[in-house]
Amino acid sequence: MESPMPVLANKTLQEFFKVFLIHKGSTQLQLPTSFTKFFNEIAPCKVTLVDQDGKCLDVKLEKIEGRLVFKNGWQQFTQEKNLEEGDFLVFQYDGMSTFNVKIFSKTGCKKVAAPPNSEKIVPIVNLEEDSNQHSNKNQSNGACPSKGAR
Repeated sequence: MESPMPVLANKTLQEFFKVFLIHKGSTQLQLPTSFTKFFNEIAPCKVTLVDQDGKCLDVKLEKIEGRLVFKNGWQQFTQEKNLEEGDFLVFQYDGMSTFNVKIFSKTGCKKVAAPPNSEKIVPIVNLEEDSNQHSNKNQSNGACPSKGAR
């Protein structure tokens, strides 16, 4: 039987952030200890994570050794979102059972999701051909004088 979902008394959304560390957060993610006060000692069994694109995933919220952690479903979330070491996650809790999650890469910019079933495209560059085209272009339009022309 699932525990009743808590409701925030002041109805304001509560937020916390976590820096994703593979060795600590790939299979489960611990919520900040001070954040557990918003659950009034009652941890919901299932919560929904909603990413910045509106995609939802159910994750089990468990109490392990007195700490709340995202557990079953968290690993799937990390894989689907291609979380990498140092990604910055901002969680916004609605007071019921939903966490909106904003994901930023370690560059500080919002992380853009890769299209589903897409493979990483690695461009093939022929350096010799590219170098010849570049030097021919520079010679033809006079954009960069050669070293000998000074």
